Amino acid sequence: MRQVSLVLLLSLRAGASSAVLGEAPAASSCSGDATLERAARAYRGVPTRVGVARYELRIPGAPPHHEELDFGFGPGADAYLRMPQGYVVVIRGGRLFGFMGPRTDVYVTRPITGGLQAAVDAAFEGIGPPLVPIPVLLSAAASPDERIHSFESKVMGPLALTDCAIVTGADGTTEHEVVLRARNGSMKAGFDASSGLLKGLDLEISPAPGQPPMQGSVRFDLDPDGAMSSFPEVAPGASVVSRFTEIDQQRTAALEAPLADAALVALDGSSVRLEAQHDAVLVLEFWASWCAPCRLTLPIIEDFASWARRSKLPVRVFMVNTLEGFQSADQARERLAPYLAGARVTLPILLDLDGSLHSRLGSGLPLTVVLDTSGRTVATYSGFEPEIAEKLRDRVLAIAQ
Repeated sequence: MRQVSLVLLLSLRAGASSAVLGEAPAASSCSGDATLERAARAYRGVPTRVGVARYELRIPGAPPHHEELDFGFGPGADAYLRMPQGYVVVIRGGRLFGFMGPRTDVYVTRPITGGLQAAVDAAFEGIGPPLVPIPVLLSAAASPDERIHSFESKVMGPLALTDCAIVTGADGTTEHEVVLRARNGSMKAGFDASSGLLKGLDLEISPAPGQPPMQGSVRFDLDPDGAMSSFPEVAPGASVVSRFTEIDQQRTAALEAPLADAALVALDGSSVRLEAQHDAVLVLEFWASWCAPCRLTLPIIEDFASWARRSKLPVRVFMVNTLEGFQSADQARERLAPYLAGARVTLPILLDLDGSLHSRLGSGLPLTVVLDTSGRTVATYSGFEPEIAEKLRDRVLAIAQ
């Protein structure tokens, strides 16, 4: 999900009607800076300790995608995140502690430098970092810039605070509605006028010029009767690592073995064996129609493939659809047609129907994998990377030399 792929957020978490982002007349204006400052203070002093972030994502041509992430504040921990994939992150005393499922003999720890989201990004490097819920980031923000950064992500940023209005929310209560805008989209964040807490946000992101926008919504619900979850006990003599990928030994083993036996299915139902493609460097772009960061990555991969063709390099690029639950190529072809038309995908599409190749090579979406001409995996990139085209060009040129 920004990624573990949201799987997460990840990782982007989103979905809502574009009408939400229209400029509705406001009863009166307010100060956006003051609203964000009040929210940060409110989260630091809120007696309620646990909550749920509920995400909905809507991409043209794809069914809505829903996801939930548990989070909380103290006691005994500054904050914690519990993700659907089994990852648990605890923030305590200026350090991040990460656990993966029930395992307690190996855990992740690293200092929080450069901000909490940056520390989570580093811990999940190679997997696809999730987005930390905004209430957790706001609670740690100490300056106006840090409070605005709490709303930013790889898929939308940098943000500028442009408007603040006092409005009536969908539930009839009064809200302070703060508008933040970026080059590729905008969002509206609604804060409860009584408590100052963030109720949710609606956003719109343009994946590429001329393509239909993605809409999303996030709702943050605090449970007044909730209790802090228990966390894994660290076994005596447990090993300490800095990233979750260092725990994932199966993934490391997969990277060392050639994929001579790997086969995928084309949209027309024919079988495509990777070992038959060894006359070229292979780039496999794993994606799903419900994955918002994938929608942003696809046009970048298209541009990279065009560069490789113009450069006359022995490179072959495939878009590999996975984690959709399709039972056959016929079903995938029918359901993906509107999405592919809207996304303007021209590269060949392969199907990893059971998700086995994706799980063998890594985790999270999008996942970009580079295979050399011997069929060995030489690089993987998980999560949305704005610089992915540049990284792929450098890798391909290094192999070609």
